[in-house]
Amino acid sequence: MEVHGRIVERQGGKIIGRSSVKQFFRFGLFLLYVMGGGAAFAQSTQIPQDMLDLDYQRCVNDCVPAYGEVTCTPLCSCTVKEFKKRLDFDAYLELSVQLSGGDISAKSRLLLDEIAQYCAAKIERDGVEIGGPGDEKPAAPAP
Repeated sequence: MEVHGRIVERQGGKIIGRSSVKQFFRFGLFLLYVMGGGAAFAQSTQIPQDMLDLDYQRCVNDCVPAYGEVTCTPLCSCTVKEFKKRLDFDAYLELSVQLSGGDISAKSRLLLDEIAQYCAAKIERDGVEIGGPGDEKPAAPAP
């Protein structure tokens, strides 16, 4: 129905303008967006475990040829744990982009250096000797 050049609709016995219906609809969509977006934001702050697992595998694969499995397993585990503790998902993605492009910011380089020093010191405190793949101690003979 048209009243004074405006299209109106009946809703529950009342006549409301279509622009009011659109505004109501937009407000409803806005609320859904905010509520859904809020949940998505809360979820996006944590780094997904599958991405951390992939980084662990890459770390081990890159590290083992130079330092051996005995050194690299705890070192990579520590590194990934520190990423999870120190970075939110957005910062993690930014760091990943920088690492893949080879253009690492001073802030990211400092973070990586801190994590590397922390993890190297931790595995040394835990008694893991940092060495090459040929430096690994042979397994004790079976009794």
